[in-house]
Amino acid sequence: MLRRLAITLIMMALVVNASVVNVSFAESTNSGLVYEIFDGGNQAIVACTCWTEATTVIHNLDNHWLRRLAQEHTIIITNRRGFDGSSGRADLDSEILGLCEVVDAIGAPVVLLGGCEAAVVPIAVAARYPERVQSLIIVNGTARFAADANYPGTPLGTLRNTASIVRADWEGFFRPFFLNDAPIPWTDINSLFELFRQFVTGEAMAALFEGIILADVRQELANITAPTLVIHSTEDEVIPFSNAQYLAAHIAGAELHALHGPGHHIAPSYNDEIAETIREFLTGIAGETTSIQPKGKLAAMWGSIRRNR
Repeated sequence: MLRRLAITLIMMALVVNASVVNVSFAESTNSGLVYEIFDGGNQAIVACTCWTEATTVIHNLDNHWLRRLAQEHTIIITNRRGFDGSSGRADLDSEILGLCEVVDAIGAPVVLLGGCEAAVVPIAVAARYPERVQSLIIVNGTARFAADANYPGTPLGTLRNTASIVRADWEGFFRPFFLNDAPIPWTDINSLFELFRQFVTGEAMAALFEGIILADVRQELANITAPTLVIHSTEDEVIPFSNAQYLAAHIAGAELHALHGPGHHIAPSYNDEIAETIREFLTGIAGETTSIQPKGKLAAMWGSIRRNR
């Protein structure tokens, strides 16, 4: 088993939602994966979600659904490799390693939550390391982003071409998408991209497409034994709802909850529905909840990670 460690524990100097009454932290693992702890309750949920939900963004979006969850659960948000202080290039094996280190630093087993392109990581961890996983939640995620003859999605050639496009101009590629995707948790697109520029580079984005978005963990679904909840928007224009149906059909005993109406980026009006669905799911699972007791030494400020990344 990977060593339990958390090298740096950093007190955050950013503003948090007043409803999240406890202190939030940032830590990094031995392999350089940065994660943040929103300490809102005893139930530990480790979130491995979209690159847009890096710690800097979530810290500045108090109406995001992950922040709503943090009002009653302790949410640990992990950053993708190459984003917001996390070192290295995004690929499935390194992301699995980092996520396992986060779980081990907490003291496992925990609830894993996956979303969007990053859902492949907690899916693989749940399949390969069942002893680390109490339960699995997938929100607008997929086991494979690319389409094939029997699976809906984005054409593989398009995804490969996109890697070159975002390497040259990631902002030009994504800005129209965010402008057209409404309602969404953010209203000021310029301010949102100011946040993105703090931690996104073209090279990191290209690596994400090449290493994570092209990953395929469908063959791992049959090995998942943890109770699983799949939440998905029926009008998701990025990852079709049929992908969620595939997950639910291929993970034994999985529950599927449809969010009727929102697109890929979930509007704040659905925050309570997501929180209530997850609460009911976790309440129905037998066993002890996992309390958070972070390891590590108190250090200076979040800026120290930024200066040294």
